[in-house]
Amino acid sequence: MGFFLTVSEWALSNNLTLNTSKTKEIVIQNAKLRQKATPPAPLPRIVRESSLRVLGVTLTPNLSASEHVRGVYQELFPDMKFIHVKIHVK
Repeated sequence: MGFFLTVSEWALSNNLTLNTSKTKEIVIQNAKLRQKATPPAPLPRIVRESSLRVLGVTLTPNLSASEHVRGVYQELFPDMKFIHVKIHVK
């Protein structure tokens, strides 16, 4: 809850209002540490998402480009749903 208060305090000190009904959260972790780390508790009144689209870019918890590229491909070629695209980014 400390980070949420920091964001809220920053918004207030800059004469901004934090709209919690539009605020979303995504937890990004190092893939190598995912099994060892426990995600933080959800923030009050903030929805936790498994992926977010920010400025046209899809973000996922492991920062993989696969979901983003798949979404762009489906937008550009909606009639080609039968083609399976396998994306492997290292």
